[in-house]
Amino acid sequence: MKVCCDKQNKKIPEDVEKMSAIKHLSNDLFIDSYFKAKSFNLESDFIYFLLNEITTRRIESRIN
Repeated sequence: MKVCCDKQNKKIPEDVEKMSAIKHLSNDLFIDSYFKAKSFNLESDFIYFLLNEITTRRIESRIN
């Protein structure tokens, strides 16, 4: 597992760093990505990830 450092020079897993960046993405980007992922038959894990974030943000009504 790769690690990177935060502003206080603490080592944190790179995956955690990426996940925190995801929170800054717009709702529209998640909705668009979800529909594109489904139309291109991308990995079900990726679609599940998008759907989970959409549900967490409580914007699932936009995909129904």
